[in-house]
Amino acid sequence: MQVYIDLHALIHNARYILSKTDDKQVAAVVKGDAYGHSISLVVPTLVSLGITRFVVSNLKEAYAVWNLGAQWILVLHPSLDDIKELEYLPAPLNSAIRIAVWDFSILDIVPHHVPVHIALSTGFGLGLEEIPDKFSNIYVEGIMGHMPFLDDTYDHQILREKIYQSFVDSAKYYAEKHHIPEIHLCNSATLFYLSGCKDTTMVRTGVGIYGYIEASNIRPELKPVMYQVGEIISIKDVKKGDTVFYGNVAENNMKIAFVRAGYGDGYAGGHYAYHIGSKQYISRVFDLTMNVTAFDVSGVSAKVGEKLLLLGNKARIRADEVGKQTGISTEKVLTKAGLSRRIVLPEDIKDLLQS
Repeated sequence: MQVYIDLHALIHNARYILSKTDDKQVAAVVKGDAYGHSISLVVPTLVSLGITRFVVSNLKEAYAVWNLGAQWILVLHPSLDDIKELEYLPAPLNSAIRIAVWDFSILDIVPHHVPVHIALSTGFGLGLEEIPDKFSNIYVEGIMGHMPFLDDTYDHQILREKIYQSFVDSAKYYAEKHHIPEIHLCNSATLFYLSGCKDTTMVRTGVGIYGYIEASNIRPELKPVMYQVGEIISIKDVKKGDTVFYGNVAENNMKIAFVRAGYGDGYAGGHYAYHIGSKQYISRVFDLTMNVTAFDVSGVSAKVGEKLLLLGNKARIRADEVGKQTGISTEKVLTKAGLSRRIVLPEDIKDLLQS
């Protein structure tokens, strides 16, 4: 299985998001190896557009993005070992690192020279309820929050506005009291739902920059960046009741294509694939091994060696639609796919996949 990354789509999405931020700072979230898209491909592309702030999960990712041009790095979930290692970082990297604080016990071991961003709770059990009156030689650079997943409904929009306003009221109070310059809560979706998040200083854009957002009016403006492609390695006619591999039983007479892609490659197992040659959707019928999946190609002129689009910019195989089919999040679908080798989408393959 091969995963292609469309850097032109990434650039399109980044520019669109930048156009909506009213000159706020934009920090691209690239944790999980850029949601499976590859830090080594994503970060230099965004740096070329002037995005030099990045959000990562751990210190290993911080090293990677710094080496690719990041100038400001927020480590969201540092381990104790990560924090201890901060004392020994090269000076330029040291000046770029910031640490997110979700529990005040961590402040006892954060080196005094490292700026911290304190996470305030938004009512869903993540973050601190309040900020104390005094700090011990710690530079608090920012107040942040985590906006929980909310879907594209009126009730959730009202809830989103309440969460945002409550956070902003608290954050502005503490920011003024302690002279804290940065406030950030808004992610990709909230930026659009809340008209630019005017009371904050920065936007953390995550899944939106990779082409996905639940806001129905924004979704058409973004382009999926990742394409996951499998190859047909064998075709077989089976009859109803025939056993196929490990006890799978054919429910009907069908022609099955065995495709080189499986859960071991990061294939999430959506209900459909797109047969590029015939421009038709075909149904997944069996998971055979960790690297082979079977699809029903009855009525389709399929051949060994042909490619199937498993994930990409087609209605039934968009990552968000696959997530609905499999019961997992869009982010998980994309990050799982990143287990495979990723390369830049060549123009000839792009023309074939997007025709």
